[in-house]
Amino acid sequence: MKLNISLFSKAIAESIEWKMENSDIDFEEMVNTEAVRILNEIHDILDNKGADDFETVENIVRVFEKHGLDGGLCHDFG
Repeated sequence: MKLNISLFSKAIAESIEWKMENSDIDFEEMVNTEAVRILNEIHDILDNKGADDFETVENIVRVFEKHGLDGGLCHDFG
C-alpha cells in the first residue's frame, strides 16, 4: 500500500509540475513576493529590542505558521 501511495503521489506531483511549467501564471514571481513579505515580517520581529529570545523565536514561528509553513519540531511544546 505504501508503494501505491508513493507512486500516486509522484504522479500527482509530476502532473502539477507540468501544468505549472505550461501555465501563463508567473509562479516564481508569486513565490518571491510571498517570501519577501515573510522576510520583512521576520526582520521586524528581530528588530524588536524589547522581546527576549524565547518571545522572538515564538513570534518567528507564528509567522511561519501564519503563512502555512512548518516551524519545526524543536519549538513544538504541545
